[in-house]
Amino acid sequence: MKRKLLLFAAFFIAFPTFPGRTEGVRTVEALVIAGDSAAKERLSAGLTQVFAEARMKLSLSFAKDLCDGEYSALHRNRKEDVDFIVVSPCKGPAYGKKGEEPPEQVEAPVFLTSGDLPADVSADVVFRLDPSFGETLRGLAEKLAAAADDPVFVVANGEEAAFLKGLNVVSVPSENFNKNLAKALQRHKNKRKIHIVAARTPADAAKRFLLLREAGVEGDIFGLQPFETKEFSKAVGDKTDGARFYVPESPRFSLDAAPLMAELRCDGQNTEDETLYAYAAGQIYVKMMKKADAPSGGGTFKTALGVMRFRADGRRTDGGRGRFFVRRGEKIEILPQPFDK
Repeated sequence: MKRKLLLFAAFFIAFPTFPGRTEGVRTVEALVIAGDSAAKERLSAGLTQVFAEARMKLSLSFAKDLCDGEYSALHRNRKEDVDFIVVSPCKGPAYGKKGEEPPEQVEAPVFLTSGDLPADVSADVVFRLDPSFGETLRGLAEKLAAAADDPVFVVANGEEAAFLKGLNVVSVPSENFNKNLAKALQRHKNKRKIHIVAARTPADAAKRFLLLREAGVEGDIFGLQPFETKEFSKAVGDKTDGARFYVPESPRFSLDAAPLMAELRCDGQNTEDETLYAYAAGQIYVKMMKKADAPSGGGTFKTALGVMRFRADGRRTDGGRGRFFVRRGEKIEILPQPFDK
C-alpha cells in the first residue's frame, strides 16, 4: 500500500491535476486501432490506467485493422472526431494503394506503438513510440561496426540496403539470387561473411532466408522483427533453428518502467509492450493538453518509460537500442553481442 501511495504521489508531481477535472471538464475522446482483440485490450489497459491515475475522464472507441484490406483502419477512420489516436499497426509495409486518392490529413495526434504510418495515411502530428523499420536497421548497422571490414551480404532492395550505410555492404537482390550470390561469394571467398535478411514482412523474410539456406549458407544469417513471428517460423519449418535476429529494446527491460509494471500487475493488468507504450502515449497527451498552442510533433517528454525525445516527424532520436535473439527449435533465446572480433 505504501508503494502504491508513493507511485501516485510521483505521478502527480510530474502531471499536476487540472482544476475541476472530474466535474465540468469534457471527456477526452480516444480512438484505439488494433488488428485483434488482444492488442485492443493491451492498448485499452494502458490508456485506462494512466487517465484513471490522472483523474481525467476518458472515452474509448475502437476500430479493427483488417491488415489485409485495401486501406488501413487509420485511413478509413481519419475523419473520426477524436482527441487522439493510438494504433497498433499491421506488420510490414503499407498495404493501402497510396496515391489512388489524395489522403486527407488526420487532424488528431497519432501515437504508433510500433512501426510506421501506413502509406495511405497522412497525419500532421505523429509520435512513433517504438523505433521504425529504418531506425532498427540503423541500430543493427551500429552493432555491426566491429565487422565493418568484413563483407555484409544484404538480401534486400536498394531502399533497405541504404539504411546500412558505413558498412561493406554487398546487396544481393532476390531476382537471379543464386547466380548473383555465387558471384559475390567468389569475390569475397577468403573473408568471413555476414548475411542480413532485410525484410519488413514475415513472408518476405522467410522467402529470402530460404534462398540463403538453399544456396548453402548455414551460419551468420541475421534478420529483424519478422524472424520472431509465428508466420516466419511456420514458413521456414525446421530450417528456422539457429536463425538470429535483432529487434528494438523492449520497454520492459528499462529500469524506468519497473514502477509502472509493478503498478499494472498490482491492478491485475498485463505488462506487454503495447500496454506500456499506450500508457506513455496517454502521459504525452496529458502534457500536450497543458500547452496553449495546438499539438505539434517533436519534443521531449518525461514518461513512466523514461525520457522520450522525438524529432519533428515523430521518430524517436533514442531509437537505436536493440537486442539480438536466436531461435532454438521452438524457443527464442537472448544472443550476446555476436560481432566482436
